[in-house]
Amino acid sequence: MIINHSSQMDDKRRVCEMNDEKHGNLFKDIAQYGHGDEFFETLSTAHNVRIERIVSRGQTTPAGEYYDQDWIEYVFIVQGSAQLEIEGTVRDLRLGDWVCLGAHVKHRVVYTSTEPPCVWLAVHVCPIISIGQRGES
Repeated sequence: MIINHSSQMDDKRRVCEMNDEKHGNLFKDIAQYGHGDEFFETLSTAHNVRIERIVSRGQTTPAGEYYDQDWIEYVFIVQGSAQLEIEGTVRDLRLGDWVCLGAHVKHRVVYTSTEPPCVWLAVHVCPIISIGQRGES
């Protein structure tokens, strides 16, 4: 099964201006997050870019399901570890590692650490389509 995300991010994440707060700490309150469901926090959005913090504690993508996104996603591991299956190859990610997932690169989360929790920094870059690219004059 492929999880297909539309070319527009969902309403909670589709904001085209900077958040009011322009500073923070990636480790703030992580002890309370990630139990049960992963925790997603949008840190900033501007134009075609969204930056978010994700806290995972053992969550994975269900077997047989893959993400297929219309946008580019860079993920950085800032705490803990994870494993991503990218186009059939499993990649180990540890503190300081990052990977760029191109648009429509099928991927899934195979493993995330629980102690310490896996803290990700994700940068989503949506393509910008000009009038000429859509075939309009």
